[in-house]
Amino acid sequence: MRILVVLATFLLSITGCSDARYLGPFELDERSFDADALAMVQQDTGIVLPKGARGLHFRYKPPVDPAFIAKLEIPASAREEMINKIEAIKKQDIGRRADSLWAGVSWWPPAAAGAIAETRGLRDGNDVWLVLSEENERLVLSIEFVVW
Repeated sequence: MRILVVLATFLLSITGCSDARYLGPFELDERSFDADALAMVQQDTGIVLPKGARGLHFRYKPPVDPAFIAKLEIPASAREEMINKIEAIKKQDIGRRADSLWAGVSWWPPAAAGAIAETRGLRDGNDVWLVLSEENERLVLSIEFVVW
């Protein structure tokens, strides 16, 4: 038992208590999508989100190849800023998707028709798919991120 306590303490110390949830799959909604998850989305994708962006949906699948899908509400005032950020990413046909992550998710994939801006490319060797669209009179950024 003592060995388990020492091992658990060690694992929490190297991963950080707030990151412990990333050891297994999980989902967040509007009420549970917190600042830590929003910060991870920005850090992993390299996309700096505008002030006032908020999480609507998030689904995470842990290693071996970590992946997530997310849907964020973007302030209308940041529309042009987000279009420019999306269009700055060179489109690449990567030919892979995190389809297993989508299974049973009602809010994914984003509708390609009517997208304001869309790209799929590599950021630091990882696959990022971004779709900016309007849904229910809200500006929404849909993100798929997969570590390859």
